[in-house]
Amino acid sequence: MFYFINYERQDNETPQPFEINNYVGNIALQGNSPDIVPGLAATRIDELSNYLISEYGYNPGEYANTKSSLVSDKFIAKIDWNINDNHKLAVRHSLVKAVNISPFRSSNNSINFYNGAQEFTSTTNSSSIELSSRFSDKVSNSLVLGYTSVKDDRNALGDPFPYLEIRDGLGTIFVGSEPFLRLIY
Repeated sequence: MFYFINYERQDNETPQPFEINNYVGNIALQGNSPDIVPGLAATRIDELSNYLISEYGYNPGEYANTKSSLVSDKFIAKIDWNINDNHKLAVRHSLVKAVNISPFRSSNNSINFYNGAQEFTSTTNSSSIELSSRFSDKVSNSLVLGYTSVKDDRNALGDPFPYLEIRDGLGTIFVGSEPFLRLIY
C-alpha cells in the first residue's frame, strides 16, 4: 500500500498604492483656477466618505493604498493499494478552498473605494476511486468512479449600496457595490 498526503497554503497580498495628489479630477481645483491645490482632493474625498457614512450609514472604505489578497488552502490525499498481482485500487480526494479579494485600483484618473471590491470565494472537492483488474493476458478492465463539487460565490466586500459613478472633469469617482454583482437583500 502506498499513500500520499499534501497540504499547501497560499497567502498573497498585493499593495495597490495611489497618490491622491496625482489625481486629475476637478475636486483638486479651487474655483475657476486651472491649478491643482495640494491636499484639496484628499480633503474633498474624505468629505464625500464622511457624508456617505453620516447620511446613508454606508462606509465606502479606503481609496488609497488598498490591497488585493488571495488566501488559498489546498489538500490532496491518495492511496494506491495493490490488492494482489491482478487487482489494484486507487482512492484520491482533493480540496481547494480560496478567497480572493480584488478591489479596483485607484489611478490618476479614477478613484475607487475599497468596499466596492469583489470577494470571490471558491470551494472545490474532487474524489475518485479506480479499480484496475487483469483477468488474463487478453482480458482486463478499469472501473473509475468520480465526483466533483464546485461552489463559487461572488459578493461585494462592503455593505450593499447603489453603484455611483461620479464624473469629475477628467477623472471619475466610483462608490458602492460593483455594478455587475447580483445583490440579495
